[in-house]
This record gives sequence, C-alpha cells and structure tokens, in this order.
Amino acid sequence: MTYIFINQATRYLFIDIINCFASKGCKVELYAGEIREGNVKVDETITKHLYTRYDSSTPFKRLVTFILFTLQVFFKLLFRKKQSIRLILVTTPPFLPFIGIFFNKLFGISFDLIVYDLYPDVFINFGIFKKDSWVIRYWNRLNISLYHRVTKVFTLSQAMAEGLIAQGCKPSKIITVSNWVDTSYIKPIAKTENIFIQEHRLDNKFVVLYSGNMGATHDLETLIDVAELLKEQEDLLFLIIGEGVKKQKIEKLIREKELKNVLLLPLQPSTMLPYSLTAGDLAYITLDSGAENASVPSKLFYMLAAGCGILSVVSAHSELGILTKRFNFGSIFEPGDVKNIRAFILDCKQKKEKLIEFKKNARKASFHFTPKNAEQFYKEIVDA
Repeated sequence: MTYIFINQATRYLFIDIINCFASKGCKVELYAGEIREGNVKVDETITKHLYTRYDSSTPFKRLVTFILFTLQVFFKLLFRKKQSIRLILVTTPPFLPFIGIFFNKLFGISFDLIVYDLYPDVFINFGIFKKDSWVIRYWNRLNISLYHRVTKVFTLSQAMAEGLIAQGCKPSKIITVSNWVDTSYIKPIAKTENIFIQEHRLDNKFVVLYSGNMGATHDLETLIDVAELLKEQEDLLFLIIGEGVKKQKIEKLIREKELKNVLLLPLQPSTMLPYSLTAGDLAYITLDSGAENASVPSKLFYMLAAGCGILSVVSAHSELGILTKRFNFGSIFEPGDVKNIRAFILDCKQKKEKLIEFKKNARKASFHFTPKNAEQFYKEIVDA
C-alpha cells in the first residue's frame, strides 16, 4: 500500500504525520506546493512531488494557486497507477477533498480527510458567498457525498467536529486530534541570550508579538488600534511578523497613524523560529468573529511552548477561549475591545508577577500537546 498525502502548504506538524508513517515502514508519497521544514526534516524515504506554491498575498493569487495546485494533483493522480494506493487529503486547497469523491467513485480508491478549516462555513462567515447562494447549496451537496465516501475525517477540536456533523458527517467517522508542538525545539530563551532580540534591539522593550499568517480571518486591526493608544509608552513595542492578504492594509494603517511603536517584519527563516517566537512577552492570538469554530490557530501551541503570556482576541466560546480559561495562560477579549486590551497589556507590563504566572502556565500547558499526537493518524488509518 502506498499512502499519498496531499497538502499544498506542508509545514512542521504535517511533516510529523508523514514521518510517522515512514518510520513504521509505510511507503509514502507527498504532493505539496511547498515544504517548510523546521528542526525535523522530511524522511528520506518519502517521495516528494512539488507543484504550485500557495500564495496568500492577495485573494486573487490565493484562488489562482488553489486552483492550479488542485488541477495539477488531479491530473497526476489520473495518469498514475492506481493499484494499492490510499489518499490522505487536506482542506488546503478547499477544493482538494472533492478529488477524493472522484477517485473513490470511479476507481474505488479509499481516502481520508484532514480538516483544518470548515468549508463552505468559512465562505459564509466572511460574506464571500451568501448562505442560500447556488455555490453554497452545491458545495453542501458535494459535502454530503464527500462524507459518505470518506473513510476517516480528522479535525482539530470538538467545535469543529460538531460543525462536521452539522454538514452531514457521521460521528463514527470523526477523530479529533489537537495540534501540537515540539517543546524541545520551541522553548523559552532569556532575552540576553536571544539572537533575534539582539538583532532588532528589543532588550529593553516589553513586546506584544503577533507571528504568522496575516489572513482575512485575523483581527489585526484591533492590535493596531491598541498600539495607537499606547504609542506614548516608549518601552512597549508591537512586533508583527508575517505575510498575507492583510499586510498591505496593516502597513497603510501604521503609516497613517504614524506608529513608531509597531515593528513589521516578514516571515522569518525556520532556523530563526525558536528565537523570534520567544521574543514576545505577550503573544497576540486572534480569529475574527465567525471563524472561531471553523478553524483553530496552530500558532497558539508554538506560543505556549515559547512561554508567552497569551492575549486572545476571540469569542470566549471558541476552542481558543476554552483553552485560555482551562490553563489560565492569559486573557480573552472580544474583537474591537480596545480599551480593555490596552488595560490588560499595561497590567501585565507593570505587574511582573502576573506575567510570570501566565508564562509558566503557558509553558506547562504546551506539554499537553506533544508530537505524540501525530501517531493517532497512523493508528486510525493503518492499525485500525
């Protein structure tokens, strides 16, 4: 049996999954647009096929790269030998799961699905399509066929599992596996020993950090509004690291508001990740209203391992809100609650013991989400 994993944006956690299969002696192929390795490299026995890279810089480029990658994968599979293969598909791009329907229906190929984002819910929540539009109605019909034919469906949280059930997936097919982090790779580093902090002269700054995709579902506008209220605090810096569709908008806001207390940097090399993630005193984690039950930010688990206090801007009923309350590693705010977020940041800056407690709790919480989670995919797909 050959296990074919298809994920346009292959990152650290997905590499853990495919490496687990390879380490058990499975024959593995990876179809990807890009492979971003950290301290763990893709197993040498895995055959890699690279196609169009995911480009999130604009909505148009995102759509085009989604479509191109899906078509390339489709034709690659169409013209390859189909004996003894099993597909493991990811919801990046969102059209990719429907390849499973095609190959299962015509060739009887089994496939599994890993759901990182719930579609078409994401499209509805952000007003891209109306709930009663023909696109959504057709997508929902495809989902019914998808969940009928799929063998196993993996997702990130109980809320997302409930969303899958609402879309027509049988509960018996759903396996919830939380994201994870390598706590031996991402771990707290003293500011005096952090090369990223030294390079950007952040030694004497209280840093509020956002690191990751600057996507449509990320409420960075609230962070900029808070930065404007705190621009007189010379020893307080808002550090934003990343790329995405909102980057130009955030750059424009920084210029218009003349915010010298905001440092905007591009995505850092993977070798810098252990240092850039530990540069923050507080980590800003957010999902816009409407996305909180359709996605779970993987960056949260990296920030926990880094030992950052967590400033969560999201509904308290979301998975992120539930975890924040459970482990007490920070506080939760509704999007746009600028006044209370400002007060929270100043409180953590002035009351060192409070921040230290949040940081300790964050690091302690990270040990609940370890790379052992990757083994659950193997157990459910192969052993079961």
